[in-house]
Amino acid sequence: MVYIDEGRHTEEAAKQIELEFQDSMKHRLEHGLILPKQMELLSTVTNLKFKLQTFQGVVLSTLDAPGKMVPTQETYHIDMQQGASFNGSFELLLKELSVYKKKHERVLLVSPSRTRGKRLAEDLFDKDIPAFYSESYDHEIQPGEVMVTYGQLRRGFEFSGSGFVIISEGDIFGQRRKKKRRKVKYEGEHI
Repeated sequence: MVYIDEGRHTEEAAKQIELEFQDSMKHRLEHGLILPKQMELLSTVTNLKFKLQTFQGVVLSTLDAPGKMVPTQETYHIDMQQGASFNGSFELLLKELSVYKKKHERVLLVSPSRTRGKRLAEDLFDKDIPAFYSESYDHEIQPGEVMVTYGQLRRGFEFSGSGFVIISEGDIFGQRRKKKRRKVKYEGEHI
């Protein structure tokens, strides 16, 4: 199985690399730095496309046109949008979760810390939001329910019309910034 991300961009990049390599190899051949047979080291984009057709593949694309790198048998469209940002406000989160609850949407809240995730689930439950903590991805989230789990996710998103929302802890409290290390000045005697 071959996965290609952004088929059109991948094809354009492959063509550019092919041209640059051919120019570089011609220059080296002119100066006697390589043998003539070494010019055939790089496969052409056309040959690459032909070889890719022998594999099953998936092309991921943010635009409707995936490019012509591999022939397309089926196309699926997933409508997504970026999730809300709560700017560190727990109250805004509660309001949004109440709206999701009324709309019977399933919510997955991802926390990079197990302890904070468990505490967050308890706090939401105390505020009448049906929330629980679980690390089992086999558990089916019920409509109107919030599952808090452990994981790494920079930003949340919504699958429009599917009734499924993913929120990251960074959406709620903002991205955690790493503390810069202070440089320790040498205070010893210079020799």
